Amino acid sequence: MSSGYSAGYADVVDEAFVAKICPKEYNRLTKMLNADGETMDGFALKVQQEEVDAEIFDAFMNLVNAFELKTKLSLNLGYQDEDHGDSYDDVRGAYWVVDGVYQKTRAGKKYSDKIQRAFFVNFG
Repeated sequence: MSSGYSAGYADVVDEAFVAKICPKEYNRLTKMLNADGETMDGFALKVQQEEVDAEIFDAFMNLVNAFELKTKLSLNLGYQDEDHGDSYDDVRGAYWVVDGVYQKTRAGKKYSDKIQRAFFVNFG
């Protein structure tokens, strides 16, 4: 089997936007991560690898659910490993992904000025 780059993209929002929309849930998650000595990058990687502490994952899911209730957009956390990407990638480390944007939903239109499509590659 050969290796090579594969393209990917995500519709992303800034972490500050997530915190602004759901401050209570965001602060709870970040406090739990800090108490555990975890960074958002480390947490995003663990989410991707499905190796997350159950209590912290519950706090994350509370944030995801609250965000969707308030925006009508689904939220997830992605992770892009710099060692498997490229210098031209729009994302590095943890990034916040939204879905439900390009189906011309009301929510996608309402927050279109906050959402950016980010491009990156993976090697493998």
